[in-house]
Amino acid sequence: MTKDAFISYGRKESLGFVGRLYQSLKLKGYEVWFDKVNIPDGDDYSKRISHGIESAHNFILILAPRCLTSAYCLIELEYARKLGKRIIPIDQNVIFDTKDAPLSYEERSVLVQFYEANGMNVLPIFSKKDVLNRSHELLGKTDWVHARQQLSEDAINQLYNWQLTYENSWRKHEEIEFIKENPLPVFGKDIDYFEDGFESILKVIETQKEYVYLHTELLQKALLWSNHRRQTNLLLVGKERQEAQSWLTQDFIAPKQPPCLPSVLHSEFITDSKKNADNLMSEIFLCFSAQEKKQTEKIRKGLIKAGITVVLPNNSIHRETQKGFDTSTYTEEIKEQIAHADNFVFVLSPAAVQNSECLRELRFAITFHKRIIVVLAKEVNIDQLPEQLRLLSSSYIDLTDNRTEDNFTDNLDFEKDLNELICIVEDNYDYYRNHKRYLAQALKWEEQHQNDAILLRGHNLEKAQTWLNQGKLQGNNTTNTKLNTPTDLHEKFIEESITKIGTLSSEVFISYSRTDGDFARWLNEELQLNGRTTWFDQECIPAGSDFGLEIKNGIETSDNFLFILSPASISSPYCKDEVLHALSMGKRIILVRFQAVKEIPSYFPSHIQWIDFSKNGLQNDINTDNGQQFRELLRTLNTDREHTQKHSKYQQKALEWNKNEKNYAFLLIGNELAIAENWLEECKKHNKIPTSTPIQKEFILESIRSVALQKRKQEKTILRLRVLLTLSVIALLGACGLGLWVHSLNMKNKSQLRALEIAQDSLIRTNEKEKALKFQNYFQTANYQKSSTKYEDAIKNYEIALDFADSSQTIKVNQEIKEIETIMPKKETFFKLVEDGENAFKKKQFLRAYNYYKQADSIGYNSALVKTHLEVLDEYVKLEVNKMKQETVYLLDNNKDKQAYEKIINALLLAPNDTSLLSLEKRVMRQMLGTE
Repeated sequence: MTKDAFISYGRKESLGFVGRLYQSLKLKGYEVWFDKVNIPDGDDYSKRISHGIESAHNFILILAPRCLTSAYCLIELEYARKLGKRIIPIDQNVIFDTKDAPLSYEERSVLVQFYEANGMNVLPIFSKKDVLNRSHELLGKTDWVHARQQLSEDAINQLYNWQLTYENSWRKHEEIEFIKENPLPVFGKDIDYFEDGFESILKVIETQKEYVYLHTELLQKALLWSNHRRQTNLLLVGKERQEAQSWLTQDFIAPKQPPCLPSVLHSEFITDSKKNADNLMSEIFLCFSAQEKKQTEKIRKGLIKAGITVVLPNNSIHRETQKGFDTSTYTEEIKEQIAHADNFVFVLSPAAVQNSECLRELRFAITFHKRIIVVLAKEVNIDQLPEQLRLLSSSYIDLTDNRTEDNFTDNLDFEKDLNELICIVEDNYDYYRNHKRYLAQALKWEEQHQNDAILLRGHNLEKAQTWLNQGKLQGNNTTNTKLNTPTDLHEKFIEESITKIGTLSSEVFISYSRTDGDFARWLNEELQLNGRTTWFDQECIPAGSDFGLEIKNGIETSDNFLFILSPASISSPYCKDEVLHALSMGKRIILVRFQAVKEIPSYFPSHIQWIDFSKNGLQNDINTDNGQQFRELLRTLNTDREHTQKHSKYQQKALEWNKNEKNYAFLLIGNELAIAENWLEECKKHNKIPTSTPIQKEFILESIRSVALQKRKQEKTILRLRVLLTLSVIALLGACGLGLWVHSLNMKNKSQLRALEIAQDSLIRTNEKEKALKFQNYFQTANYQKSSTKYEDAIKNYEIALDFADSSQTIKVNQEIKEIETIMPKKETFFKLVEDGENAFKKKQFLRAYNYYKQADSIGYNSALVKTHLEVLDEYVKLEVNKMKQETVYLLDNNKDKQAYEKIINALLLAPNDTSLLSLEKRVMRQMLGTE
């Protein structure tokens, strides 16, 4: 249970004051942790105190001589600071100096044990004065609430004697009625009015309460995770994770300040949750030598507090000193960690340059074309560095200038360097995230002997092709292009995916809660190893995509919907939405039970049975324990495989038809329609699962009606031709004279019929040729008019061409008409922008003219009209943007923050997608906030 506040104090002078404060807070409805009330007899008081601090939103410290010189109160303050709690100092009787006296052996031992147990440096605190100085150092510049008292020795003695008689009454203070009837006595004399101080305390507690409450809530979850060996099933998922990430990276604009600070544990918990959601991939791999471990740890903590996922080379990896160490396994794990990171950060020092492991990790990063960021920890001889590090020497982030006697200045310099590192990581973020994602899939594909099940498909492949084209241009303006471009393996993987277009589809969509991420990843891996193509969100959603739309598209394009059943998944609103969408698409639902649940939600169809993996839990491979369940899953997927594939195919076609306003050009014809008609009949006849959906039925039946209608039209046309031919023959016969007519009467019936058929066929052939020629004439005329932007005339000729078009030509013509109908409403806006652009150009307002032409070009009505203007102005704009960058940097260096901000905003209006401008904008804003 959480409390609103924890009160830390020294009993000698403050017990009476704290008792009054506790009673006042309780009467106002606040829950307060107070040792006299909250430590039951016989409990371990140190554990109770730690838990009290952890579960309290605020840490109230009563500043009085006993508290400020007590080793025990110092431990409480140290722990509150370590956890990032909001500290509320109350000045009861603050002191800044004290008569020095050594700490007892017990006090010193308790301090040492606390520091060691919490992984902190053991500080040289040996006396009461040391405790006092450390207490003030921890309080820093935190403003105090004044509630001062004057306490004589007599008053202190009275307090001591009173507490001896009152000891057994403290437990009753949980009861409000007891507090109302038994107000505590006042010892000493109030210098500040107690009620004024109390109101100030309430004001602080209520300030930014939501942020502070979430701090405590996340801390409770992080502690649970930490105390259970950091199990992945205790990490944050879904909306809860997204809210935590937003909380961790929340900016506070001056004069607003954070009421409390995220602790290292908060940051580790949230970034590990983020990493778990990203298929255990990270944003930074930190490479360093053991000599720079302390400095690297400082960098790591700074990065994770900024919400950036970081992996160190020894995370979860056996070291050589450990029993059973396997060098080859270690190397492969390191290699995978580097491949699965967006960026490679090399902490440069003489020791790192001489370290074989660091150099090997650097070679891996170069092989994978990773973005390499060098942080200079100690001075090195540039000439003795590996070539790739020498090439990057101009862009080192230099920590060597941070060493000063003034620790405050040192920290400011470090924060500036850390912000520079973060800006680089955020630059081109989506590009490098996709670089990592596609590389991981390509390596997996290669490792599994080019398993087709891992190749990219559909929408994901389209995005990968766009990324590959962008990547080939990446870094063209730098000498270090290799580190930024796709690898040969990237290209090979994407090109192989392209060659398999049309032959691969997603067989299985995997729906799961991120809490069950480890099992989901294992199941996905095993399905792929067994040749099943899967849609798994951690592999199939490119960076920068709309997550919700990608999920829906993944469900619609997959043959089967596999749901991992667990308490977490059935309580997840995201999983429920996925199930409901799959049901609306008529998908075959396959339940895999990972953990026991009380009951299956009612939105699942009643006939569904599950395949039970819960008996054995997660296994690392298919063995005798879970092989039976997995084989059952494969058998289920193989059942009626052709039927489910056609179900997906016709569902997608039906959705496309529906999306295009049920245009008949998207309907089925010929053999494809005959197969679909037979599939629909088989569905109904044999009650196949998945059953046909309403949209599928409508689509196929409409295709049948459309074909029948076309057939009737053709029959009518032939009938008209027969009549026309008959009349023509009659007229011809009449012209030949009576003798020929008499002779023709004597012809045999067979000869008459044959002549009629030959004449009819000739007329039809002549008609078809004439029809094709007319189509070509009208279609080409319309195309010319379209290219000349004579859209109204083009539509008229396209519509005439439709009268002479066959089925494939009809589709083509309709597409052209639809494209024109999309463009035409934009005509007036287009010419208005062109006119404005010309006027601005004549006035030599080139930037304004560029914006007008750019807007006109984006409309797409007649791009050729503005192409020349844009080509000329593009060069001018690039020069202007570069000039603005230089001016912004100059203004920043001269502390003209406001002018720099205006300059960078104007530059972004011209080049909103320029990543270097976006990075510079962040730098400007940070300098304005005083954090640069």
